[in-house]
Amino acid sequence: RMIDTVLRWFVKLALWLRYRIRCRGLGEVAARGTRGILFLPNHPALIDPIIVGLTLWKTFRARFLADEDQIDRFFIRGLARRIRVIAIPDPSKAPAGARRGIKRGLEQCIEALRAGDNVVIYPAGRVMRGRYEDLRGNTGVRRILDELPDVRVVLVRDRGLWGSGFSYAGGQVPSV
Repeated sequence: RMIDTVLRWFVKLALWLRYRIRCRGLGEVAARGTRGILFLPNHPALIDPIIVGLTLWKTFRARFLADEDQIDRFFIRGLARRIRVIAIPDPSKAPAGARRGIKRGLEQCIEALRAGDNVVIYPAGRVMRGRYEDLRGNTGVRRILDELPDVRVVLVRDRGLWGSGFSYAGGQVPSV
């Protein structure tokens, strides 16, 4: 698909202007297979899903579980549809209906993995608020692993983004 290639190169160029992206271990992951993988990255900044998505797209075509408010933005909305993002509500903004939406999103992740798709889920469920990731109280990955105990899990570690303008390192909400 020509449009996917053009979009990928455009995003790559835009990121290149600000970030130097290096990826280690992707070849070893691909050598063991490129289907049905649950990718679990840390989440140091709001920009890292774009970097992770760009890095994984060519080989893995990974789908993301994402906050519907974060992807409901002018340019991101169309890209999210293209890569088949699985949207869930933010439980802090709509607690009453959020449980159903989150459950539905996790069920879509399970079905996607069963169908051989790759899925990216940020286990913390939010951007890091401090130097270390806080995973307490988030059971989404656990629910998936309970349903699919043999799913292949790949941990992804992003480094170098804590302290950027897209992170909470400055003690305030990142400006997007």
